[in-house]
Amino acid sequence: MLLLLALACDDHTFTPVSGGEPVVGSSFADVETIFEGSCLGCHSAAASLGALDLETDPCGAIVDVPSAAYDGTLVVPGDSANSVLWHKVADTGTYGGVMPQGAALAAESITTIADWIDAGASCDDAGTTPTDTTTDTTPTGPNYSYQIVQETVFDARCTSCHYPGSTAGTDVDLTHAIDLVGLTSTQAGGLYGDLVLIDPGAPETSLMMLKVLGVENVGPVNLGSAMPQYSDPLPTDQTVSLFGWILEGAL
Repeated sequence: MLLLLALACDDHTFTPVSGGEPVVGSSFADVETIFEGSCLGCHSAAASLGALDLETDPCGAIVDVPSAAYDGTLVVPGDSANSVLWHKVADTGTYGGVMPQGAALAAESITTIADWIDAGASCDDAGTTPTDTTTDTTPTGPNYSYQIVQETVFDARCTSCHYPGSTAGTDVDLTHAIDLVGLTSTQAGGLYGDLVLIDPGAPETSLMMLKVLGVENVGPVNLGSAMPQYSDPLPTDQTVSLFGWILEGAL
């Protein structure tokens, strides 16, 4: 599950959120408050990153619904320990990195989600009508294609520095970024150890995404300046496209 900064206008930068204000409770109305404060940046009806829309029918979108990104169910009623959602917000490492990206929810909010799930994950007080989970609940959502990312992100914002033969940064050629999928920084002549440039299905551990988000350190490795280095940060729509493409396997 991907929980990031709330989307606004395109001229707003896309940065890790602080985790939101603490929310105490055990009802789905309380969980909706958490989603509204920390999740709709990527999981709105418009963005639906990772095939997850937490705006239209948030309860129906997660209860007894298989995860589009991981082998598991988003919310198993009565069993937070087997719910992908809880593992993501609690940062157990079972299903990749913590969400929200860059900063965990407040401890009270994590407890609120766990308490709601363990109490049966009732949708009775949801703001929208729950989806009939007896019907097909296969997640669907927009496709984040390589062609779109190459043209609107790499070609538009990156290749002025990262072209064949360039010595910019880590000697990374982004005129054909698909060649970097699965490649480590060391293999690309970089300074960032064995961090994978584009790690299919794992934007939270991809060096490319970490640089765009401005993450400063990964363990002992200093990542240096955010990218693009000599111009404005990527707007939200471009960052979401890059994140979504990597999440969906960087195909």
